[in-house]
Amino acid sequence: MKTIFNLLLNASIIISALTQHAFAASWKDISIANYNVSIYVPDLSKGRSTLRPLMINLHGCEQTSQDLVDYGNWGKSADKHNMIVAIPDNHGDCYGYDPSPIPGIELAHESILNVINELIEDPALYIDTNQIYISGLGAGGTVAMEMGCRYPYLIAGMGIASAASAGSNQALLQYLSSFTPTMSADEVATACLDFAVDKTEHFDTQIVSIVSGGDGTNSDGKIHSKWSTISADAFASVYGMESVSGVTRIDGNSYDGIEALAVDNSGSTRISRIFVPDMGYAWSAGDIGSDSSFTYYEDKDIDEHGINYPEYLTSYLQTNNLKINQNDGGWSKPFIGEKIYINTTNPECHRVFGSAYDFNGEILSVTVTINGSQYETKLDETSLRFDVNECLAISETTPVYATATDNDGAIRSFIPQKTFLTNHANSDASIISVHAEKDEVGCVTLSGIASSNNWSPPQIVINIEDNLYVADEVIQTETGFEFNSKICPVNMFEFILNHGTVIAIDQSQIESLPYTFEVESQHGNNTNATVELKITELYEKGGCIIAELYTSVEATPEVYLQEKQQELEFLGSNQFYKFYHMNRCELEEDTYTIFAKALDNYGNTVIQTETKNIQVNESNALPTAHFSFKVSTLTPHNTICFEAKGIAIDPDGMINAISMTAIGQSQPATFEQLSEHAVQFSAKSCFEVDAVAHSYGYSYDISLLVEDNKGAVAEYNDIILHVDPAFPNLAPVITELTTKTDENNCINIEGMASDDDGVVAFVSVIINDESFEADVQHYQSISYKYSFSKCGYIPGEYNIAVAAFDNYGDSSNIQTDIVTVKDIDTDNDGIGNLQDPDDDNDGVDDEHDTFPLNRNESKDTDHDGIGNNADNDDDNDGVLDINDDFPLDPSETTDTDNDGIGNNADTDDDGDGVLDFDDAFPLDPYETTDTDKDGIGNNTDTDDDGDGVADSEDAYPLDPKKSQLEPKPEPKPEPKPEPEPEPKPEPEPEPEPEPEPEPKPEPQTSDGGGGAPNAFILLFCLLSLLITKRKH
Repeated sequence: MKTIFNLLLNASIIISALTQHAFAASWKDISIANYNVSIYVPDLSKGRSTLRPLMINLHGCEQTSQDLVDYGNWGKSADKHNMIVAIPDNHGDCYGYDPSPIPGIELAHESILNVINELIEDPALYIDTNQIYISGLGAGGTVAMEMGCRYPYLIAGMGIASAASAGSNQALLQYLSSFTPTMSADEVATACLDFAVDKTEHFDTQIVSIVSGGDGTNSDGKIHSKWSTISADAFASVYGMESVSGVTRIDGNSYDGIEALAVDNSGSTRISRIFVPDMGYAWSAGDIGSDSSFTYYEDKDIDEHGINYPEYLTSYLQTNNLKINQNDGGWSKPFIGEKIYINTTNPECHRVFGSAYDFNGEILSVTVTINGSQYETKLDETSLRFDVNECLAISETTPVYATATDNDGAIRSFIPQKTFLTNHANSDASIISVHAEKDEVGCVTLSGIASSNNWSPPQIVINIEDNLYVADEVIQTETGFEFNSKICPVNMFEFILNHGTVIAIDQSQIESLPYTFEVESQHGNNTNATVELKITELYEKGGCIIAELYTSVEATPEVYLQEKQQELEFLGSNQFYKFYHMNRCELEEDTYTIFAKALDNYGNTVIQTETKNIQVNESNALPTAHFSFKVSTLTPHNTICFEAKGIAIDPDGMINAISMTAIGQSQPATFEQLSEHAVQFSAKSCFEVDAVAHSYGYSYDISLLVEDNKGAVAEYNDIILHVDPAFPNLAPVITELTTKTDENNCINIEGMASDDDGVVAFVSVIINDESFEADVQHYQSISYKYSFSKCGYIPGEYNIAVAAFDNYGDSSNIQTDIVTVKDIDTDNDGIGNLQDPDDDNDGVDDEHDTFPLNRNESKDTDHDGIGNNADNDDDNDGVLDINDDFPLDPSETTDTDNDGIGNNADTDDDGDGVLDFDDAFPLDPYETTDTDKDGIGNNTDTDDDGDGVADSEDAYPLDPKKSQLEPKPEPKPEPKPEPEPEPKPEPEPEPEPEPEPEPKPEPQTSDGGGGAPNAFILLFCLLSLLITKRKH
């Protein structure tokens, strides 16, 4: 079922509309490389923001792909991780693999590689080539391991379940697999490295998980569990690291697993080994939803007692993938032509040649490995051809692959398709030279010269990416036969890689050797001038226009809405495509024009889509429908009747009309109201048909239109019904319906459905006006269990309707019920939970409470479902809270200087004033420098420069080249100065004449006339007394 809006685009742009069920997650079968491959695509309606991982799952000898589809438990993990799962079916046989392939079965690793490559090349799957994984049970696990060894450049991770190691003698193991292995881990590692040949450097980014029953010392019933230990040890040797250690318990449904891990020097987890001691030989699916009394599918080698290995494996690979974001998706690497040619004109001497090219450089060498032997070749710059100049014997089964290395050191290994040429050596014609040039619109003008031994004009055939063209004209000249041709692409899917081949066919219809050429651009060697542009989804949704597109090569896309360029989100790339997304919402109700174009690396518009009109109804959502068609025949009257019945819903209005069209005639449906927005409808038309067609069956194209009360119409077109009167389809039946509510205001629906001649594909559930799809699990025989749960309903009555749909599109009877959601009072405070802002009365409002119904918990920092009070590692950083300075910060665990800033963010961890970048001891506040780099800081080191002289005796303690003071040179004697002449004595001055003596005074009497000596004595005494006081 799919909805087609009234939009028609040319080949340059493809539109597919989303309906509620059209892109729902489901398994589908496709044919690839002689396998019927069951592929699971996650639900696109949940959105897509990144490229998807790809998981290849290989069944065991006694399994089929359908067993793993039904019981392998891949769907939930695929939806959770947005992962594609592909399961090739080998018809219940073992896979053939080296070194002892089972007779008559093609080597599995080559065919499975083709499966991987074809899925990668499908742009609609959005596969990331950095996330290619492979897993398997038993023989499938051995092949998965061999794939990882042979193609480490492609396989990012493996999951090996109860399997003997790659390189073991599989023919012998058919009888001795449960015996203790005699092969050593070293022998397995050697075999793995031999498989890889020259690709061993890619083991640096590969990881592996290994699981089995038993404990490593016993058999799990079919395979000895010691093989798991041997494989883990072998990969440790291949990866150049220590083997697994430690013990971690992994919860199982009933049986727990015991995990040991190996971590490399950079801290990356590379190897996981798990034993599930209580489990036998089986794919450990975990709880797949079946009855608990029927938990081991013995005839299918699937066990649900143990761990959920699909979920464990996917999480382990996604978490530890070392290839994510490590390259650009492949465009920086060289490419190798899809075909490699083998000249078999001489039965005993085969010649091998092929082509290679590089978009942004030049190829330095191409190594061709044939049956394990390597041959170095050089690339011809003109023809882009490499030749192995050896005489070889090659058959259809001889392993051949090539490895190209460019001037940047980028390497690509590839297994090209072997093409055997038998007649070209006898051809009278050959190609001498070719020149090809592309213009701005993508047309290639090609010219060249061919020769012919009999001078008869040859026919010139040009091959550009598997599109064949015959040259327009061939003219004989003096230099040979000149040919010219102009080739324009019919659509954008041509001329992407800008190279091709030319052959000449002589009069006897014998082909010459192909001549490889590269297309040049009028702008120069612009190998990126042609691109592929495709819009994969374009739909209106509540005032939104959403477009997704991809381009090939290094193109730049542009999308215009109302002639205004729109912003594009780059989703990612793989080696084939680049993916983009455009989302414009809050658009007013109007008709919008949209077109897209792509620019080459010179800024030239290479492809532009036609402008299309899209009607956006801002306030009107499209109605949806779940329905089926039932076909009945009346053989006597050659009459065929078509009956459609189902449920239609309009989320923002009412259903106005429903009609069914069959054999060109429209028939209105009758319907009854289930609720305000939902109806149950049916329509029936009968026609007389051709008797012959009616007798042998015939296919009819049916459509259904659903219109709401605002004029929005949902069209379900391209529904093909094949009518076989001999085997009419029996409709499924709802046999049981149970509805319950719980304290979380949840409505829980479960029951049983059956289908006598097919499978129950899905079960539709309607709760009032909302439509949902239930989870459906096969129970046993023709019975299926379905279940659905949704929470948060307000108290009140709810109408329930359930219908089952089978794989032919037929629907069951509609079962109905009414449930009542009651308000509850978790904390018994007299206020119902819907009105209570704190349901558990723990003091934290419900809107801020991660556990609103658990008064013991309110926060879950690491979102692991365990509240912080019970969780011993709140931030899930691997450090227990008791040892974690920042128990609520997953990016920090330690604060050396206790400054409140974790070491990861702190630029000076030890707080010594020297930045960590300049600190030789960033966690030691007493040391900052280590001059001699002996691990002892200068403050502690007695010989800082390590020159053998203690710092106390070292004149230069920080210079290892010097330690003693250099002696000072003796000063030169200064010249003795001349003695200065003695100064002449100056003449003594003449003595002055003595003055005449004054007359001597008369002595005074004692009655006052004298007394001078007594005064002097008195003055002396006073001065002495004064001096004495000052001293004290």
